[in-house]
Amino acid sequence: MSANPPLATAAPTTTAPKVRFGLRQRLLVVLLLATLVPICALWASVRNVFADEAHAAAEARLRVIGDAARAATDQWIAETRSAVELIAAAPTTRAMNAPQTTRLLQTAGHNRRFDTVYLWHVVAPDGSNVARSDERDPADFSYGERSYVRDTLAGKPFSIEVGMGKTRKVPTVILAVPIRSETGGVVGVMAAATSLDLIAREFAAHRAGETNRTFLVHEDGRLIIHTDRKLTDHFEDFSGHPAYLAAKAGNTGFLRYTDADGDQFAWISRTEQGWFVVTQLTASEVLRGVVQADRFALGILVVTVIAVSALAWLVAGSFARPIVELTTIADRISRGSLDDDIPAITRSDEIGALAQAIGRLSKSMKLAMTRLRRA
Repeated sequence: MSANPPLATAAPTTTAPKVRFGLRQRLLVVLLLATLVPICALWASVRNVFADEAHAAAEARLRVIGDAARAATDQWIAETRSAVELIAAAPTTRAMNAPQTTRLLQTAGHNRRFDTVYLWHVVAPDGSNVARSDERDPADFSYGERSYVRDTLAGKPFSIEVGMGKTRKVPTVILAVPIRSETGGVVGVMAAATSLDLIAREFAAHRAGETNRTFLVHEDGRLIIHTDRKLTDHFEDFSGHPAYLAAKAGNTGFLRYTDADGDQFAWISRTEQGWFVVTQLTASEVLRGVVQADRFALGILVVTVIAVSALAWLVAGSFARPIVELTTIADRISRGSLDDDIPAITRSDEIGALAQAIGRLSKSMKLAMTRLRRA
């Protein structure tokens, strides 16, 4: 009878196969998804609410500023027109009496109510200057080429011209009405040359915000008034400005566009003269609160990721470590090493049950090998 071959009772020490995406990594991913997805979804919803509130607040603020600027413009034009019409209806003016009309115009020039008017003047049908409110000689001036004179003499009841003044050589708005004789014929033109300084200051008085700008654009695209006075020295061409293009297309109210200064929110309204009042505020200022909230939320998100990652790593380690050890033991048992101590065998959870099962397997294999040796 041949001898039984020797049975190995021990095997070289081995390690469990490396796991590329193990329990720790999976638990980390699950916990991050379970934490970050609801947080991100909640923040997206809250952020939309913040953004809507910021838009509504900007619209309300810009509307107040724009309506105030439009009302100031309409009031300025209406009051000045009424004064011009009142002077034009005076008997001395209708009689084209130069000395008496001059005194009347000088009296009007001292009226503080019309500080915007720097020159009241009367023009004859041939364009010559009959009388004026300043101390300059009317004979030195002729206005026959001005559109407000031509339009008024042609029968237009009210004419308004935006251009450079002859007297001060500054941007000027001139308002004119016809002077009619007792028989109703047009015998001259009564006009008032108004400075834009006070109206510009009126616009600036309603300014709200660091980047708020308010401006008035003629229907032909020329800039009349701007809170940045450097732009109104020569009637800047705004015919390509997005606010003007939108207004010409009939789009007024609350708008958003991009100009040379960046993304803007704006309120656009139309004056009684057909001019456009635009007040705008940069989107960066409107959404400043939202951006700050974004940064705060990002900080919370980073802290959450770090905290969840650390927690997941620690929790997963308490599960993964005994499983890795049991995997190593099982691998050694499969190679014939049956004398190793089984870790976690005293635990009362599923890992403990697995350890106990491996222990029973080891004992069973030992018993089987013993029987084989005796056979």
